[in-house]
Amino acid sequence: MNSEVEWIWFVDNPLHSAEFYGSVVERAPRLLLPTMVAFDIGPGMVLGLMRRQGIERLLGIETTSPRQAGAQSELYWLRPDAAALYQRALSAGARNLSDFQDRDWGHRVAYVLDPDGHLLAFAESI
Repeated sequence: MNSEVEWIWFVDNPLHSAEFYGSVVERAPRLLLPTMVAFDIGPGMVLGLMRRQGIERLLGIETTSPRQAGAQSELYWLRPDAAALYQRALSAGARNLSDFQDRDWGHRVAYVLDPDGHLLAFAESI
């Protein structure tokens, strides 16, 4: 089974953050947009850097700056069995934020909060 896990961290300026992480991972990003940057960080693993206002607009939630207390991240599971993972997360006590919806980046995605408040996304290709 082919799958990919993306860690997406919310940042104020993805292009500025891309300079830092490009130095850390010693490679160019696989995606470089003003609103989103992504780096391959290992087999099947990607680090994404998304502009904070993007997730706030997408889900209608507020985030805080990483300079303030609290983690700001999303674990994005891109897998063919995303619906099964989503159901297991709900059964285990996750709070549903968004049922599966086709998104403009080519994925069908559902969002939940785990019991500690971390954002999890379960996605499959459209």
